[in-house]
Amino acid sequence: MEKQLMDKIRNHTTDDIDKEMIISRLIVAHKQLKAHLDNIQNELEQISDFCEENSDEVKLLEFRLCFAFDDGLLHGKGKVNGIPCICAYGAKDELEKLVEGFKKVIDS
Repeated sequence: MEKQLMDKIRNHTTDDIDKEMIISRLIVAHKQLKAHLDNIQNELEQISDFCEENSDEVKLLEFRLCFAFDDGLLHGKGKVNGIPCICAYGAKDELEKLVEGFKKVIDS
C-alpha cells in the first residue's frame, strides 16, 4: 500500500474515498492470500492421509507437524476456537515441544 495512504490510516485521517481504496486492496490481497492458504490446506490434508496410511513408518520417523492459520476475514468460520485451519500430528509430548518452540519465537 502506498506510504501516503498508510500514513492516513495511522493518523486516522482517512476519508470515504481512502476507505474504499483500502477495502478494495484488502479484498484483492485476501483473495490472493486465500488461494495460497487453500493450497496449504490441501497439502495438509494429503499429509494427514499419508500419515494415517503409513502410521507405523511415520511414528518410527518421529514425524511431528503443528500448523495453524487465521485472519480477520476468515476468523470464526473454523471449527476450533474460530481458527479456520489447525493441523497437528505426532505424539502429544512432542507436539507440546513444538508449541513451546512457537512460544519462544513469539516471545523473542
